Amino acid sequence: MPRSDLSRIPARQRQLLAVLVAPVAAVLLLAGLLLGWQAASLLGHLVGALVAVLALVLLGIAHGLFHSARADEHERRLDEAILAAAGPCGGDCGSCGVDDCAVKALPRS
Repeated sequence: MPRSDLSRIPARQRQLLAVLVAPVAAVLLLAGLLLGWQAASLLGHLVGALVAVLALVLLGIAHGLFHSARADEHERRLDEAILAAAGPCGGDCGSCGVDDCAVKALPRS
């Protein structure tokens, strides 16, 4: 998976931002739906619909931030597991003289 610019932001900060954005978006969604439903004029319905669409976009952003942070965390744990499986060489089979280095068994891409 190619690294994105979002990966430069630590996963913990992305999770916190998602946790902050999601409730705001949920309140905006509720307000937009209520305004759109209870409005007496066409303009009120339009404003309510626009607020609801904005809230859905914010919910999508929060979901993306949380999913991205979780994926990076899984990738970090996988990297740690690979390094632990590599043995005492740390992935460089030629440096320590071990013949059965675990890295040799990993598929090359």
